[in-house]
Amino acid sequence: MKAFDVAAYIINLCIEKGSPVSNLQLQKILYFTHLFYLKKTGTKLITDKPFEAWQFGPVIEDVYYKYSIFAAAPIIFKEKNPEITLDVDVPNINTLIVNLSNKPPSYLVKLSHIKNGAWDKTYRGGFGNHTIIDDELIKEEAFINSER
Repeated sequence: MKAFDVAAYIINLCIEKGSPVSNLQLQKILYFTHLFYLKKTGTKLITDKPFEAWQFGPVIEDVYYKYSIFAAAPIIFKEKNPEITLDVDVPNINTLIVNLSNKPPSYLVKLSHIKNGAWDKTYRGGFGNHTIIDDELIKEEAFINSER
């Protein structure tokens, strides 16, 4: 699926549930939704854009810049309905998205910085800033770190 479609789906769902997200929250929710989907289906959710290791966790650069106009404020405008229905594809994915949308950004950043996770192995204390996170590291995190 396209990163922009998944982002639109998350934004619309969070607005509908009364918990609009900031760009930072959106980035982390994109990542954790991607991990959850990968764990449940064995396939990647987002297939057209890579995640990069930025200071505050995994980011899809193009999505980040599209919503950067909101800065740290919640994204309050619904997007055109994306051509996806995640709730049908993987049970409980909407619950995950809504639960994460109710967490503070600092919590989501901390969660994305899990020791030996894909971000941690790529960012390497700043030496890997803005480096693409290898898909194999993301798969490893999805299947090994099952406590999330």
